[in-house]
Amino acid sequence: MIEKIAIRLSNAWGENGVVTTEDVECYRYGLELMISTIFNFILTVVVSVVLAKPYSFLPFTIVYVPMRLYAGGYHAKNHFRCILFSTILFGITVVEALILVEQQKYACMFIIIISFVILRLIAPIESENKPLSTEQIVNAKHKIFIIQSILFIIYIILYIFNNFTFYFSICYYAELSVCITVLLSKISRLKH
Repeated sequence: MIEKIAIRLSNAWGENGVVTTEDVECYRYGLELMISTIFNFILTVVVSVVLAKPYSFLPFTIVYVPMRLYAGGYHAKNHFRCILFSTILFGITVVEALILVEQQKYACMFIIIISFVILRLIAPIESENKPLSTEQIVNAKHKIFIIQSILFIIYIILYIFNNFTFYFSICYYAELSVCITVLLSKISRLKH
């Protein structure tokens, strides 16, 4: 469905002279990504509301998107699967944070340790359509380390003030979600 919408729009733009004929394919790809991202975002907001935590999509997105950008990870075969996987992963994240509400201090520390090891050893994961140079790998590892360091500093502050709120804990579960996508990608590559 997303691909069909993108094809129709980009072809119409090409036919009406909005974009050049040579650029139609690039715009089609960009539109696919944009529409997929919008659907994904809307579903994340819907899941937040359904689970009675309407702002939980914010801390998740703030951590998940940049970490996923640099770490890479599992890529679904089509937009529907991608959106479904992301939505389920987010839903599980919120439910985990709700279930472990009394143990946030320990759960978040566990996630910090596990995530640091996994992302240091495995990330970034290259995708088939986006190979990485040595410089890009070093840069991605550096950016991941910066994000993890910020999360660790926030953890220390929360620990000192004993203020582990649900919304802060979502940040750590988002980091764990990135680790899951990285591990899934690594496992699928080992099978091939």
